[in-house]
Amino acid sequence: MSDALVPLSVAFVWHMHQPEYKDNLTGEYLMPWVRLHAVKDYLDMVLILEEYPRIRQTFNLVPSLIDQLEDYTRPETRDRHMSVMLKDLLTDEDRLFICQRFFDAAHHTMIARSPYYMELLHRRQQIQWEEPDLTLFSDQEYFDITALFHLVWTDPLWFERMPELQALWKQGAHYTLAQRQQILEIHRQIICQVLPTYRAFQEKGQIEVTTTPYYHPILPLLFNSDSARVAMPEAVLPEESFQYPEDATYHVRAARERYEALFGRPACGVWPAEQSISPDAALLLKQEGFGWAVSSEGNLARSLDIRFDKDPYGNIINVETLCQPYQYAGLTFLFRNLTLSDLIGFHYASMPPEQAADDLVHRLKLIQKRCTQMGVARPIVTIALDGENCWEGFQNDGHAFLNALYAKLSADATLDVCRVQDYLASITPEAIQPLSKLHSGSWINSDFHIWIGDPVKNAAWMHLKRTRADLVHLTETGHYQPEILAQAWKEIYIAEGSDWFWWYGEPHNSGQDDVFDMQFRRHLANVYRLLDMEIPNFLDIPLTVTMGRPVATAQGPIQPCLDGLQQSQADWDLAGCFDLVHGAMHRGTRILKKVYFGSDHQRLYLRFIVNTEAVSPYHEVYLYFCTPGKTRHNSPIRMKSLSGHTAATQRFHYAYEIQLGPLLPNQLSVTAAEAMADHLWFQRSDLQCEAVMGDVLDVAIPLDKLNTHAEDYIQFSVALVQGGVIEEFQPETFVLSLKRYCEAEVTQELDEPTACASALSDQPFLGSGHAG
Repeated sequence: MSDALVPLSVAFVWHMHQPEYKDNLTGEYLMPWVRLHAVKDYLDMVLILEEYPRIRQTFNLVPSLIDQLEDYTRPETRDRHMSVMLKDLLTDEDRLFICQRFFDAAHHTMIARSPYYMELLHRRQQIQWEEPDLTLFSDQEYFDITALFHLVWTDPLWFERMPELQALWKQGAHYTLAQRQQILEIHRQIICQVLPTYRAFQEKGQIEVTTTPYYHPILPLLFNSDSARVAMPEAVLPEESFQYPEDATYHVRAARERYEALFGRPACGVWPAEQSISPDAALLLKQEGFGWAVSSEGNLARSLDIRFDKDPYGNIINVETLCQPYQYAGLTFLFRNLTLSDLIGFHYASMPPEQAADDLVHRLKLIQKRCTQMGVARPIVTIALDGENCWEGFQNDGHAFLNALYAKLSADATLDVCRVQDYLASITPEAIQPLSKLHSGSWINSDFHIWIGDPVKNAAWMHLKRTRADLVHLTETGHYQPEILAQAWKEIYIAEGSDWFWWYGEPHNSGQDDVFDMQFRRHLANVYRLLDMEIPNFLDIPLTVTMGRPVATAQGPIQPCLDGLQQSQADWDLAGCFDLVHGAMHRGTRILKKVYFGSDHQRLYLRFIVNTEAVSPYHEVYLYFCTPGKTRHNSPIRMKSLSGHTAATQRFHYAYEIQLGPLLPNQLSVTAAEAMADHLWFQRSDLQCEAVMGDVLDVAIPLDKLNTHAEDYIQFSVALVQGGVIEEFQPETFVLSLKRYCEAEVTQELDEPTACASALSDQPFLGSGHAG
C-alpha cells in the first residue's frame, strides 16, 4: 500500500466588506473605515502574492465597498476625520471629536509604534467624559494626534515604497497643515491603485474576485423574515413579516451587473452576506448566473443532519466530510473550515509568525492525511474569513505571518493553494456531492439571531417595512421622476444591509451604536426627503438606547473594604467600571457582569459582580496584566479557548497572571505567575493577593509586585475559565487601564470628601481600538 498523500487543494477566500457610510444627500462620509482599510489592508493583501507565484487566492469585494473605493479616488470626497484633520483652527467640538475617535487603533501593534502617540493615549485616558477637560492637549498636540492616527493606519508596505511617507513618520511630531494634507493625498494615491490592482491580478490568473449581494443584506430574511424560525423555532420575530423576494433579486442582480461592468467578465462565485444561505437564496443565486457560493461548516452539518466532532485543539475528526464540494438547486457550495479560519482571525497574532505558520501547515497536513486514509480523491480545504480586521492584532500588519505561511505552502508540492474556480474546473461532476436539503442559517450559530429576534432589531425591521410601504404607495401615485424614485429605492436597499441589524440590541456593541443607528434612520428619512414628504416622527427617535459608556475611568484613589458583599458598594464609588455584557463578539449568558477597578499607592482593587446562579464548581477567573512602556518579558495566554469563541484580546501578550478559583464562597484560592522568555510562565509565590468571594468577588493585588511605580499605568484583561478552557474574555477590543497613585495624592484625596462617581458617560470608547 502506497504511503503517498493525496494532493490537497487549499482555497483562501478573503472577504472585503464595509457598509455604506455615505449620506447620499449631503455627500458626507460619517465613518472613515473604507478609506483606512484601503490604505492598510486591501492592496497589500494582493501585492504580497507577487512574491509567491504558486499561491493563488480568491478575494470577495462587496459592491457597496467598490462604490466607496471609487468615490475616495476623487479629491473632493471627505469624511469627518479628514475634515477635522485639515483644519488650521479647532473648535471645542473638533477637540472632543479628536479625543473620542482619533485613538481608534490597536494600541499594542499600531499606536505603540510611536512612543509619543502612546504618551498622548495615556494622557487621554485621564479624561473624565462627563466634563472633559479639552485643555489636556495643546492645539499642536491635537494636530499631531490626527496625523499619527492616519500614519499608523497606513500599511508598513507603503513606508518602504514611499520615501516621503517614511520622512513624515520619522518626523514624529509637530505636523503642519501642509504635511497633514500630504498624508491624505498619499492615501488617495494608494486608494487609486486598489481596484486596478485587483483587475490586473485577476487578468493574469493569480486571483479570482467574487461578489456579494449589493448592500450586504441577509438574503434569506429578505425573502421572508419568518425563515429565521427554521433554526430558531421559538424566536419572537417582528409583528409583521418582511417578505420581499423582489428586493433580494435586486441585490443579487445589481451585484452581478456591477461586477461585470468593473471586471469585464461574469462573476463565477458569490459570498452570501454573513455566509447566510437558504433554499430560496440558493435558487436565486443560480438563476442569476452564479456557479458557486461559500458558507460555513455549521450550515453543512445542519444540512446533512450530522455533527463535526472536534478534538481539544479544534481539529475536526471527521473532516473528510467538510473537504468536498456540495450542490443544491444547481449551485455548488464550499463550506469553510471554521477552526482554521478563526485561527488566522483571532489566535495567530499572539504567536511568533513562524510558529503560527507552522501550526497552520501542520493542521493542513493532518487533514491531508485523514482524507488520504478515507479515500477522498480531490479534497479541498476552504479557509474563508474577513480580510481586513484581523491584521490589526498582528505586528507589522501580518506581513511576517503571511510571508512565512506562503513560503511554507509554496514549498510543499502536495498542497495546491488555488482559486476556487480552478478547483471546480478540475473535478468531475461526480465529485460534487448532492444535498437533499439546504439549511437556512448564517455562519453564527447556523441561525439568524444576530439580525432578528431581539426587540430592538425587530423594531428596526418594522421601521424598514413601514418606510418601504410608504415608498411603494408614493411610487404608485406617478408624481415622481424615475431618477428620484431610483434614489429613494437606493436608500431602502442600503437600509436592508446586515450591519445595521448587527449592532442593534444584544449581543453586540460597537461603542458607536448611536452612529450606526443614526445612519440607518437617516437612510430611511432620506426616502421622505427625496420625495418632499414630511419625515415621520418614529424616525426621529433613536432605536439605540444609550446605556452609558461601557468604560468609566476611576475618578480617584480608593481603599475599599474587601468583604465580598454587595452591601459595601459605596466603597467603590470612585472606582472605574466596565460592563462585561457589552462587546462586539456574540456571547451567551454572562457569568461575570461588571468589574469595578481602582487603586491607591500600594494596591490594585477589583470587584466583580457575578451571576452566582450560573457559576459551577469549575469556574475560575484569570487576570492578565501588562505595564506599557516597561522593558520586560510578555507572553501570550497559555490556556486554550473554545473554538469559534475567541475574543480579539487573546492575541495580546501579558506580564502577569492571577488565577482565582473556584468561584465559590470559602473555596477561593489565589495563585500568581509571571511571564518569562520563550512564551513561558513561572509561578510567583511571593505575589500574595487578597481575594474574598461572597455575593461579589473582591480582589486586592500589591502593585510593587507588578513592577510598577507611582504615576505608572497598569493595563489588564479578564478571562472566565472552566476546565482550563477560556469561555469569556473581556474587554474584547482593548484593555482596561488605571493609574497607580503617589502617596501624597492618596492622602489628600482620602482626607477630603469627594462626590461619588457620576453616571457612566455617553461617549463610548470601543471602536476598533486595542491595547496591550
